[in-house]
Amino acid sequence: MSDLKNVLNSFVDSKSQFFDLPDGEEKSVRLLGAEKVQTTFQGTKVECVRYKLEVEGKELFWDRTSRELAKQMCVYSIGDYLLIKRTGKRNQTKYEIDKIL
Repeated sequence: MSDLKNVLNSFVDSKSQFFDLPDGEEKSVRLLGAEKVQTTFQGTKVECVRYKLEVEGKELFWDRTSRELAKQMCVYSIGDYLLIKRTGKRNQTKYEIDKIL
C-alpha cells in the first residue's frame, strides 16, 4: 500500500467508532461483547448484532445482520482473540473466524 493510502486509511480509522473489514482483508481482534440492536439501512429499520471488539488497542463496534456470522461467533467467549477474514460483497459476504491462541 502506498504511503498516501496508509496516511488516509489511518486518518479514517482514527475517526471512526466502527470496525471496517474490506473484502479480502483479515484482521486480528479481541471479542469484548455483543448485543442486539436496531439500526437503519437504506431507510429501513433492521435488527442486527453489535459486536464490541478491541482492534489495535481501540474499542470499536461492528454491526452485522448475518445469522451465519452470529452462529460462528457463538463458540467464542468474551476476551477471546480472533482472526476474522472477509470474502465477498453485500449478501455474498462470508467470514472465516479462527481463535488465536
